[in-house]
Amino acid sequence: DGPSTSNVILTKTGKGLLVLGNSGNNTSITGGVVVAEGCVKLTNKNALGNAVPVQIKNGATIDVNSIGGGYVAKSCSVSGNGWDGNGAIQNNGEAGPNYNQATPLAALTLAGNTSVGGSSQLVFINSSYNAIPWELGAYTLTKIGSGRLMPANTTMTGTGRFIVSEGSL
Repeated sequence: DGPSTSNVILTKTGKGLLVLGNSGNNTSITGGVVVAEGCVKLTNKNALGNAVPVQIKNGATIDVNSIGGGYVAKSCSVSGNGWDGNGAIQNNGEAGPNYNQATPLAALTLAGNTSVGGSSQLVFINSSYNAIPWELGAYTLTKIGSGRLMPANTTMTGTGRFIVSEGSL
């Protein structure tokens, strides 16, 4: 028998960069991903494994890196402007011929004022095209960076605001 993989949580700490998912699936990540500091850069569509939920804390970033793919979108609690001030969720991967690539994060719950962005298109969608909830609460979600933001079939709730400061929808 191998080691137990039930409820495995990945927590990223430290101000540096963690490249996640270079080879294969990270299916042993089942209990969630917490990005507390620094940046997690995804390199394939299964980089986050089976993790639910995903948390991005103030001062941290997930760069979806144009990974694309046909996966089920994950729910995410997020706050802050990211590790470099360019967004807590970013897409800085190459646009390429398949620029219409989705993030594996879709259902957002703001835990504070939050910015998202990057230099490439950032698409929030799930594989079944069902409505995706964005729970703003009383916080502000701001789109920054030169890339385009595409919230496909998204419903926003709460008293918070959604602002496009840079780039486009």
